[in-house]
Amino acid sequence: MGAPIRDRKTAGLSANFAVDRYLFYWISHIDSLYVNKMRLAMRRIGLNVPTWRTLAILFNYGPMTITQVAQFTVIERTALTRVVQAMETNGLVQRTESKADRRSSNLRITAKGRAKYAEALSIAEQVYAAATQGIDPDQIQKSMRLLIGMVRNLGGAGYELISDGAGGSSR
Repeated sequence: MGAPIRDRKTAGLSANFAVDRYLFYWISHIDSLYVNKMRLAMRRIGLNVPTWRTLAILFNYGPMTITQVAQFTVIERTALTRVVQAMETNGLVQRTESKADRRSSNLRITAKGRAKYAEALSIAEQVYAAATQGIDPDQIQKSMRLLIGMVRNLGGAGYELISDGAGGSSR
């Protein structure tokens, strides 16, 4: 690995930007490590991370359209369609006609999906516990509020459903 550029100004770079001080670098790094740990852990029970995310959203928030699931799981819609098709084949989710709009359908988790979610949840909790070991729970809650605020600032979806971790809405 090369040595970091210490004199950023001489190198023609912004003095305010260094990767190791850039929040989004660390967010991406954490996400990559987390997804890899989850991928390996979920594989033991026959799931992948997109399926886990979809089950978690549907279990916690109930039926929703595939567009809503895509927003909340942060999975590109075309990729999510393939995930949902496999989940339907495996009996984890079911499509139902939307009462509000007959042109669209809602996804809902099945009894088999709820059972698989419960099995996966214990694995996810272990990964979460390992990731947050030794970190003050108050710091975790503050970090969650910060990140939810950033999602809101960037126009992302999903934050309005998620608790801020302090018993209230993130709105």
